[in-house]
Amino acid sequence: MPSPPAAVSLNALRAFAAVARDLSVSQAARDLGVTHGAVSRQISGLENELGVALFDRHRNRLALSDAGRALFADVAPAIERLQTAVHQVRGHASPATLLINVPPTFAMRWLIPRLSSFQRRRPEVEIRLTTGKSPLGDLPPSGVDIIIRRLQQRSPKHAAVPFLSASLVPVCAPELLEQQPIRSPSDLQGHVLLHSKADEWSDWFAKAGVTGLRPRSELVFEEIYFAMQAALDGLGVALVPSPLVTDDVAAGRLCMPLDLQDVDTRDYHYLASPFSRRKDLVHAFCQWLSTEGKDSNRLADELITTLFPASATG
Repeated sequence: MPSPPAAVSLNALRAFAAVARDLSVSQAARDLGVTHGAVSRQISGLENELGVALFDRHRNRLALSDAGRALFADVAPAIERLQTAVHQVRGHASPATLLINVPPTFAMRWLIPRLSSFQRRRPEVEIRLTTGKSPLGDLPPSGVDIIIRRLQQRSPKHAAVPFLSASLVPVCAPELLEQQPIRSPSDLQGHVLLHSKADEWSDWFAKAGVTGLRPRSELVFEEIYFAMQAALDGLGVALVPSPLVTDDVAAGRLCMPLDLQDVDTRDYHYLASPFSRRKDLVHAFCQWLSTEGKDSNRLADELITTLFPASATG
């Protein structure tokens, strides 16, 4: 009597469904809270187990094969039913709330676009997002579970954990470089400089070893987000933390003309309140933050290697 076929891993099926939904391994990794490599290994193992190719791979693009489309048609509804059953059970419990305080532009340009992946994993958690830029106190503000700030270094007073690399980088619209190229920091003197702090550019020039530079003019905004929008609109060159502009640079909406990633590096850190009543949820969110940060750092490194191949190879 033939032995029954080996059971297929549920995690592998979840990984397959996540990739098939958006035809993106990177997006699936973010949704599942795992690494890009872990998803790829799950898909490869599933294809080996089934003995069929589930995706047609054309350079960097994915498409479902005939077998993949047939499997996805059955697997996706089954996973949805499992998730619904779990959500219904969780729904009987009291609602869980996390209060998170972050800088305004970071919330808009990095955190909010990624929050859906955490909500898919923990739909019973209600995220309440507040914004602030005040320095870290001895402890997070009363009632706040997690606070995020961009810090130059880890403070011995706080148990803040770095999770996202960030350096101040000049960015501008592509048409500005067509009119007046920027090949070194000194070339910035012919441009309008955009920033959100009065001394930000002068501090950056000092760290870059540039002295005596006088720009054409300067525009100072209340928030980094406004400086970024002004750069997108072609008004000048903005000085912005790198994670906030990676997507725009990758899409060609902004240019990063200078490879000066080490001029002013201040990583984003999170600080979890020891007094939070939701320690398990705080831990889960912080783990998710770390995973998202690592993925964002990897994509940023790949972008820098593409933009500046000579410096990447040493």
